[in-house]
Amino acid sequence: MYHSSTQRKFWTFANEAELMSHRRDAHRRFIQQRIDQRDCVAVRRVAQALADDLSSGTLDAMSSLEDHLHPENPRVAGEFLTLDEENELRRFYQSLLRDFCSKFTPEMPKSTIATAFAFFQRAYVNESVMHLHPKHMMITCMWIALKVDEHHVTMDQFVAHLRGDRQKAVDIIIRNEPYVMKKLHFQLLVHLPYRACEGFLIDIKTRYADRMAKVDRLRPAMDKFLETSMMSDALLLFPPSQIALAALTYAAGELQEDLSDYVERVLVGLPITKPFAESGDSEDRAEEAMEQDEAALGSQTSIHLLAIVAEIRHHVLEFGKLTVSKDRLKRIEAKLESCRDPAFNPETAEYSRRIAKLFQIDLENEV
Repeated sequence: MYHSSTQRKFWTFANEAELMSHRRDAHRRFIQQRIDQRDCVAVRRVAQALADDLSSGTLDAMSSLEDHLHPENPRVAGEFLTLDEENELRRFYQSLLRDFCSKFTPEMPKSTIATAFAFFQRAYVNESVMHLHPKHMMITCMWIALKVDEHHVTMDQFVAHLRGDRQKAVDIIIRNEPYVMKKLHFQLLVHLPYRACEGFLIDIKTRYADRMAKVDRLRPAMDKFLETSMMSDALLLFPPSQIALAALTYAAGELQEDLSDYVERVLVGLPITKPFAESGDSEDRAEEAMEQDEAALGSQTSIHLLAIVAEIRHHVLEFGKLTVSKDRLKRIEAKLESCRDPAFNPETAEYSRRIAKLFQIDLENEV
């Protein structure tokens, strides 16, 4: 059940401000770690520039390098990705993941794809994209999702759909899988809106068929909305059932249908009051007053629910409008190469040492 799940407890945030607070903390924490370890090109470059300015007197000679080498210094922060750039890069790789899944054979279930998106988003709630590159996070999350959703695909089948060095891709997936699982806190159950969507469609066919015929014509627009919602932050902000209801009302709107009456009268079950008893009997009046209170509560519930649904629709549709140009993406990628964590860059010695420690390999004994 979602309400007793780890998803609700640990991976559903009160609002976008709380979610952004986690991402902001992760962003600042990453920059501070690189400053402390002086292990990436960006930090070494800005540290040398600041040291030169101290020597030349451009900066206060009474100050030290440490006084200037901190995340709040614009010169230091400018060497790293901004939060906006992180968000843009994350969205771009989500679109690549979507395209990868759409071309995969055998066809992947929607639940498997959505689970991969959920893992990708969760992993970056408390971690910067500068730590583990999104292209590596993307394929690792997809591989984990295949196993969690029990959609059997061999590793050879999986990497056959990737471009470039496939053996290198295998190594990256295998070596990053424990790290990503740890970032997910080994909480791998993901509640998705698809089952709730089917429930709503069945309910309309059963209890609202006289007001809406051919309910299945809602499916294409619902699927489109759900695909976009899984790439947005919706699953980090709202329960799956509410996302499903937002998809349903969105699809109805696309067909010029109005389901607000279904929500108020059928789904929420707003009671209909009856006149006070003419006899003036106190028990009748007490019962009627209680029913009127229930009616008011039902009305408030339906209004509140419709407001949440409208908020979800706005969130998802606004996300669908976001784009990033190829030129800007190239600049972000180039910037990332100088500020990313070298311990997670397969081209560095730091990466080899991390893997050796992780798997307890004695590199000196290797041929």
